[in-house]
Amino acid sequence: MSSSSNNSLSVIHIRDFIDFVSVDRSRVEIHTDLNIFEEASDFHDDRICVEPIHCCVHTFLNSQSERELYDTDVYFYADGRFYTSVIEDKLRINVQALSLTRYNTFKSSFTQSFF
Repeated sequence: MSSSSNNSLSVIHIRDFIDFVSVDRSRVEIHTDLNIFEEASDFHDDRICVEPIHCCVHTFLNSQSERELYDTDVYFYADGRFYTSVIEDKLRINVQALSLTRYNTFKSSFTQSFF
């Protein structure tokens, strides 16, 4: 009898500003608090708490010049496998980045442009 296993892969796409970065040689952790927005009033339920979720994106960047691109308040996109955990009663999303892209928008210029 053959065993069946779940071959599905959980993938997430994240776009946000970097809150802080930690580097250990080529291993980089990008930390951000993802904002979760309320749905339309006909779907939203006040009993559901909508608060930012801490996210940690793990990636490997070999060169110093690559690592220097990802700094606080830089806007980035990340795609990758993820799992969730609960730390100190708070949900956390941990992502192993399969792709990572930096955009030239900084939080300060983004805020000035749209507000």
